[in-house]
Amino acid sequence: MDWTNRDWVIEDMLYEPKRKVSNKGSHFHHHLIGEYHSHKMNRNVEYQSLTEFYFLALLELDRSVIRYYVRPIEVPRLDVRSKLFYVPDVLVFRQTKSPCLYDIEAKPKECNQSRYQACEKNAVHNGWEYQVVYPRNIPKVLLRNIEFLFGFTNIRSDVSEYKTELISRVRFHGEISIRALANSFQQKVHPLQVIPLIYHLIATGVFSTTLAEPLNEANLVTITNGNDWIQNYSGWERLTIGV
Repeated sequence: MDWTNRDWVIEDMLYEPKRKVSNKGSHFHHHLIGEYHSHKMNRNVEYQSLTEFYFLALLELDRSVIRYYVRPIEVPRLDVRSKLFYVPDVLVFRQTKSPCLYDIEAKPKECNQSRYQACEKNAVHNGWEYQVVYPRNIPKVLLRNIEFLFGFTNIRSDVSEYKTELISRVRFHGEISIRALANSFQQKVHPLQVIPLIYHLIATGVFSTTLAEPLNEANLVTITNGNDWIQNYSGWERLTIGV
């Protein structure tokens, strides 16, 4: 499906969060709750655990994700006598794909099987897919890089003027280290001012680099093309599904 020209007015109303985040029910181990400003949604997004944050950060970094809504719907329980509802974690609209409803878990839970079945039934009824994902299955070095890059999804306007020239220089070199690329601007601006913009271009998928090792200024960057796994959500998602 092509979601690029949608205005999202209807979806923004339909999929407003159906539940507030809280530490209720976490007993002795309180969840890490918080919020961030989403550059994709142009609004603040709340999360109720570090596990949930990791997955939402993936959605922000993935170029194929056009829109996502946290805690978007109420799903009736399978027991028709119950008046209670489940609230799945996030509904994702990805370019060329059907919408996908997700529940985000730290680890598999047998006690949640009825919840998963109800959510899957609801998703099928709406023409969506349904997945339970485990972001903590992702290697720790990759999680650290995701968290690091997430901090650069938004960038200061005072350095954005160098964006076009940065892209041109990487295209000219084909492959160049972050440090060398930043140093090539020292006649115009201090290199330390350019480095955040380079990380921003990695975070938004304009540049590609390996994330299998800790990200630093020695990393080589290239212009992203259609085969680069960093912009391919299936590369992220395969690491989050299953035990």
